[in-house]
Amino acid sequence: MVEIYGSTLQTLVRNDSHFGDYKCKVANPLGIVEQIMKWRKRQKPIGRSRFQLKRAFTDGLKLDIRSVKFSSVLDNMQTIGYRVEYMSENEFKYCVGNWSYAKRRYFVSRRDGRRFMVTRLQTNTTYLMRAASFNVAGLNDWKVR
Repeated sequence: MVEIYGSTLQTLVRNDSHFGDYKCKVANPLGIVEQIMKWRKRQKPIGRSRFQLKRAFTDGLKLDIRSVKFSSVLDNMQTIGYRVEYMSENEFKYCVGNWSYAKRRYFVSRRDGRRFMVTRLQTNTTYLMRAASFNVAGLNDWKVR
């Protein structure tokens, strides 16, 4: 896809032969730039070991989300953070359970704690929530609360 100020290359990876080194070459009146891009096979995170409500406030929730750090997983493939999606019960029914309409919050993993705040919620409202951990390869499977 070519745009006014850039372009995007998308490929459908059907097998391992699509991984490897690709040369990206860009030219304009100011010059030429080349860069080698390394496409490597990666694995999405294993998942969360905990997804729990710790405390409810009038307009928000404090969540406890944790992941296990595995010694067998490369450091650059460990969990980076979490994506929490949420919808009110009425929104969920109106959208016929389609989570693509949910609100999203991203949280970066922290060493000092694993508690995360979801704020600006409506009072006296039931919410459905789900969480997934992510790394550079993408999201793991969802866990619903």
